[in-house]
Amino acid sequence: MTEDEKNNLMRTAMIEFGLNFARYVKEMDKDMWQRAVDYAKDTTDVDGVSFNYPEDEDDDTEEADWWNDWHTGDTQ
Repeated sequence: MTEDEKNNLMRTAMIEFGLNFARYVKEMDKDMWQRAVDYAKDTTDVDGVSFNYPEDEDDDTEEADWWNDWHTGDTQ
């Protein structure tokens, strides 16, 4: 396995872990999940990337979850 493949595998594992963690917290403690989302919105700073979060907390569809609603600024 090349170094790039190892790095990509680690990134994939970290993303999956983070998503699973967020889903669990959202299911178990919605108030804590919302505080965590607010914290992440305030502290995440990656040039060229912005995250959009739905305002309607009652919409629990997969498509509306904050981790699926991202935007890189690409207009394609």
